[in-house]
Amino acid sequence: MKVEKKYYSIKEVSKMLNIKEHVIRHWDSVDPKTNKLRVENLSIRTKGGTRFFNKTHINKISNLFSLL
Repeated sequence: MKVEKKYYSIKEVSKMLNIKEHVIRHWDSVDPKTNKLRVENLSIRTKGGTRFFNKTHINKISNLFSLL
């Protein structure tokens, strides 16, 4: 029986959706002009800054990529 993971790394999401990691990082970063996130609630971050993604986040990234 295969167990689904609850959280995925940026590398795993990149491979799943065939989107380069730097593109996902850009969408999940702070815009220097407005000091706000480019896309809200795109990932969960640890205190160290590591990004983790769940199924909701992955769907949001996929939808965003399909729009572009």
